[in-house]
Amino acid sequence: FEYPNLNGQDVIKKLMRKIKEDYCIYMGDDDFVIPKSVTKCANFLKNNKDYRTAQGQSLVFTLKNENILKGEISYLGEYKKHPNVENDNAKSRILNFSKDYWGLQFSVHRTLEFLEDSEDYFINRDGNFSELLHNFNFVGNGKSKFIECLYLIRQTGDYVYAEPWKDDWFNSAIWKDSYDIFINSISKLLIKNDKIEKNKSRKIAAEAFWNYAHKALGSVYMNKKLNDSAGHLALENS
Repeated sequence: FEYPNLNGQDVIKKLMRKIKEDYCIYMGDDDFVIPKSVTKCANFLKNNKDYRTAQGQSLVFTLKNENILKGEISYLGEYKKHPNVENDNAKSRILNFSKDYWGLQFSVHRTLEFLEDSEDYFINRDGNFSELLHNFNFVGNGKSKFIECLYLIRQTGDYVYAEPWKDDWFNSAIWKDSYDIFINSISKLLIKNDKIEKNKSRKIAAEAFWNYAHKALGSVYMNKKLNDSAGHLALENS
């Protein structure tokens, strides 16, 4: 299928409705999965109903010339080994995951569960928060298993994120609304799975986000933002 005039989220929304198989994975067009490993992960999910996702080891590579589709490799290395997430309750899984965040989108999913976990993904128009919503919903709704196999090879560029993107994100016009959608979504999940009352569930959701933000964006940067009275960061009342 080709959707040249749609953004990534809208393409996913269309494609996911066309899946006919029982299992699915999310991947970019510069990624490669190992078919036998996908089968291993799907078989694990088939036999372990309390697990929501399964995945193996990942590699990452860059090309010397990023402007061509193939060529000499400049770097090839391992991602860190993704840990199992096996706590029995959603709260523990979410809080542990928030301190060691990684991309569960690329895992093997049961298709019906992937659809369910994407319910709020499309409400949010902020790409960063959409990814967070996906991954926190995946881990909040079930356990995740690392299986010993080479599973995914991802291409990336020779770049690092610079400081300005952080301010662009927090100062965007849709940041506050996107943050609220995240809090509401994770709160709803905690109420459903752990029977946690609403106020407490919202505080847990906020704690999970700020754990992630401090780790991903850097504690020095985050402390500065949180102390900036001119900022519009939306913190839950403690």
